[in-house]
Amino acid sequence: MIKPITTALLAASLVAACGGSSSNQPQTPAQKIAALEASGAIPVLERSDTLEGIDSNNSGVRDDVEAYIYNNYPSENQRNAAMQLARGLQESLLVDLEDNSALRLVDRNVNRAVSCIYKRFGEAKGAVKPGKVVYDLEAITTNTKQRLEAYLAYNRSLDGTTSARPKGGSCE
Repeated sequence: MIKPITTALLAASLVAACGGSSSNQPQTPAQKIAALEASGAIPVLERSDTLEGIDSNNSGVRDDVEAYIYNNYPSENQRNAAMQLARGLQESLLVDLEDNSALRLVDRNVNRAVSCIYKRFGEAKGAVKPGKVVYDLEAITTNTKQRLEAYLAYNRSLDGTTSARPKGGSCE
């Protein structure tokens, strides 16, 4: 039979081995996200209830997405391509889904931007893979339920349509 003191010592050593007591760990999802943001493990993103978010310099890209781009892509060509895609993705959240010509224009802008990403991020060995850039920018652009729902609605509105690969230069 294990003595109570042995049990207490064993429990204390397990808690110490795990990095402390569970009361030091964030409990709510918001606290966990804040801790990950503070550690730099995930980017600090704006989470307002608006689709637009904050774009203080009127670049067409939310400030938090723009900061992410400038922090993660050191090459000017790559930053420009990422900003082009971020603008297209932001447009996709805000486009009037009943306006077919506006939908086609946004779709063309997004396709051109994706093509540019593949050109700019496929240039050098060791560069970030273009598919990851597209995935990451989609994820941080659609970082709230409202934004994700708008992006899904935009994509649903394109169901049954076709797109062509951009001809000529696709980078702005």
